[in-house]
Amino acid sequence: MVLVFSGSLAGHPLNKPVIGIASAQNSNGYWLVGSDGGVFAFGTAFQGSTAGTTLPSPIIGMFSTLTGYTLLAAGGMLYPF
Repeated sequence: MVLVFSGSLAGHPLNKPVIGIASAQNSNGYWLVGSDGGVFAFGTAFQGSTAGTTLPSPIIGMFSTLTGYTLLAAGGMLYPF
């Protein structure tokens, strides 16, 4: 799969820094995730987000799955979407 540039967050104010990116396996797009769990979808990708949820520890990474993505928190919690 070739990842095509579909946009960025340059110039957008963010609550927390972006800490990860994952490409969508079942569409043409990708996700960026902030340490607060906010997910920004580009292209045709979107699955959900933990934005607005109080997390016990910050998000430290993300990875794509066959049906979406999973967020990884510093405390070891996984949040699948």
